[in-house]
Amino acid sequence: MSRAHLIVGGYPAGSTAGHDMDFARRQILNMLEGQENTHTTVSSDFSNIEKWISGTDLLMTYVAGPYPDDAQCTALNEWLKDGGRWLALHGTSGGKAAFGFTYDMYTSLLPDGKTRALGYYKTVGQGEVVYVALGHCHSPQTNAQPVVDESVTDGGAPPRSFHGVWDEPTFAQLIKNGLAWGLAA
Repeated sequence: MSRAHLIVGGYPAGSTAGHDMDFARRQILNMLEGQENTHTTVSSDFSNIEKWISGTDLLMTYVAGPYPDDAQCTALNEWLKDGGRWLALHGTSGGKAAFGFTYDMYTSLLPDGKTRALGYYKTVGQGEVVYVALGHCHSPQTNAQPVVDESVTDGGAPPRSFHGVWDEPTFAQLIKNGLAWGLAA
């Protein structure tokens, strides 16, 4: 039996932080349900992370604001070094939500100053982290963006509901591939 722990939440606790957390949580749980012999636990932040990741094969996160404190970072680092796998989506690496540190500059910007990375892979000891920047979604109740680029909508008005890549079969396949990678024994 494989174990996964899913963290989906905004900051402050209980906040949507401009995202449709319920939609994202349901989508991810539906994909996890399709993974044979997998037990999943769920939380909204990194509280008690040491308890949740003990014996867990995969940590999956979709967060906008909650970030691990120093003690939680230590627990995550040890878990990764021992072979844990972390699949992080969308806002998980942004600003203070990043893994134990803040950024002085926009981290997705590559050396050419124009191209942005939409994902990365990193080895930590015997463990691994995969980050995918894609995944924004919001509902009329959770949207915090007053305007969007003209390329998104005429006049820059944000769409009332936005599921973006979640509606794309290729994104679903990307996540399923990530789950298969993270739960591989």
